[in-house]
Amino acid sequence: MTSSTQNRITHALRLLADDDAYAAEVLLKEVIASDPDNAEGWHGLACVARSAGRNDLAISLAGRAVQISSEPHFHITLGSALLAEGHQEAARAALNVSVLQNPENPLAHLTLAEVLETLGRINDAETALRNVIRLRPLDAAYRLILSNFLQRHNKLESAITAAQDALSLSQPVDVDARQMLATLLNLVGRPKEAEPLFSEIRALCPDDPTALANHGMALFHCGQPEKALDLLEQARRLGSSTPETLNNLALCLMSLGRLNDAETIFEKILHPKSGIKINHGTVLAELGKFSHAEALYQSVIKDNPGKTESALASFNLATTFLAQARYGEAWPLFETRQILMPILPFSVPQWDGTARTDAVLLHGEQGLGDFLQFMRWVPIAAEKAPIILSPPSTLLRFLQKMISPLWPKNIRIIPMEELQHEVGNYSAHASLLSLPALLNNPIPAPFCLGHSKHRSETILKVGIAWAGNRDFQFDKRRSLPESNLAPLLSLPNIEFQSLIPGQTLPGMKPLPEGDMLSTAEEIMKLDLVISVDTAIAHLTGIIGTPLLLLNRFGGDWRWSEFCQSHWYRNVTVLRQTESNTPETAWDAPIKTAMAHLRNFSEG
Repeated sequence: MTSSTQNRITHALRLLADDDAYAAEVLLKEVIASDPDNAEGWHGLACVARSAGRNDLAISLAGRAVQISSEPHFHITLGSALLAEGHQEAARAALNVSVLQNPENPLAHLTLAEVLETLGRINDAETALRNVIRLRPLDAAYRLILSNFLQRHNKLESAITAAQDALSLSQPVDVDARQMLATLLNLVGRPKEAEPLFSEIRALCPDDPTALANHGMALFHCGQPEKALDLLEQARRLGSSTPETLNNLALCLMSLGRLNDAETIFEKILHPKSGIKINHGTVLAELGKFSHAEALYQSVIKDNPGKTESALASFNLATTFLAQARYGEAWPLFETRQILMPILPFSVPQWDGTARTDAVLLHGEQGLGDFLQFMRWVPIAAEKAPIILSPPSTLLRFLQKMISPLWPKNIRIIPMEELQHEVGNYSAHASLLSLPALLNNPIPAPFCLGHSKHRSETILKVGIAWAGNRDFQFDKRRSLPESNLAPLLSLPNIEFQSLIPGQTLPGMKPLPEGDMLSTAEEIMKLDLVISVDTAIAHLTGIIGTPLLLLNRFGGDWRWSEFCQSHWYRNVTVLRQTESNTPETAWDAPIKTAMAHLRNFSEG
């Protein structure tokens, strides 16, 4: 081939790269007309056909080039066209030839990986991609391709490593590498690591509504709903009114107590996906619009049989039924939580609730409050089988000293760390939260130790738990801003005791270090406890010390107006009277709590 012909082919390919396929085709046809056996010319025409989506024609043209001269890059083009037309095995054969002829060509390995993935040979495809990385170790783009591949096949930790490598090799202004890594970190539940990356992307793209929306979403998952709300509002003003942006905006409003505003946003979302419908249902349930929430959940269940969305909707429907004391309908649906939050594997099957002579292991599943609330079913389970109860370590001494003496003798309490010594001593297991469904016992009588402190001092002793886990996304609705406690703490003739480990406020006694038995012993010294919805509320309910529960508007199902009296007799629920921001929504229950304290003092 003369240099003039080569220059014409090079020029044609440059025209094709500049999106002038017509001029490229004309020039390449002139080359073929003057030199019918010019393999590069035939290959160039195959590339033109590929660019036009004519992969059937590209196969013929690339095949003609291969017949004349078996060059590695001809086989790559042929293999790509074959793959596009659905001829995977033929594509693999063509690309294998290219790899064998030029094993140092990363494009051959890259295209082969695509074919192997299509064939379902995932491990082989990953090997091909890692060959690309080996050949081009300093190319960030190839590592991003690998990261995307690994994510598609749920190898998330490996995908994160590949994305981190890509970022380390990328330029300071590279958005793609940051986006990939941030998205993966968010996906695996590491939002605090993802947030700085989303922040960097926003700084690089200050007018991009998607960058604003993504950073807002990250801030929300990091427990900063106020900042998130500002960014999401900016994103919406700049034109990002996608369902995802509006969904995150509504969740921020919900977390800040602005439930009516959240409902308004949800109503504006056209053609919402199932996840958005579930979130909308949650807001409606919090507002007490149970029938509307149920309708949304039922539609998701109907549209997603056997999918995670159906399980989540079923679980939310269960909690909506529980909030209405519809226990018979609720408990079977409540079991769908195990699809969403699988219990740690055990070497024995799950108990079916039937009578048996060998022991059943009962264990916790979620928080301490759930364990305390649901352990009332343990003596009922003991009527069916001997029980081995394995509590969290912080509850062990409390159960052994205060609860175990009241229970049947066939209930043994074993620390979690000693369970390995009990293998073989039980033949089934169950979560405490599954006992209502397994035992077909909707709700036992309230369980209470009956403690009632005889007050002799003139000083009223009051314990306060004003905050829960700050990492909970909606904690700002559950926990009190410390400033809201100031009027209550200013009341005279009251000695306030903190019931939060490691936290106290001015004029308040700190909680002594220890486990839940130590805390229980402190609660037994008190005349009254004031608590938000935390494990302290359940512990106080069991002990019997009078409890004022400060409950957010809507609130958790177990404290609803329909069923609060079903759990503990010594609890008075003080509700927020309106859906509003925490700074104002707590005013009414705090005012009511102060009146209770005055009456208690006078009584």
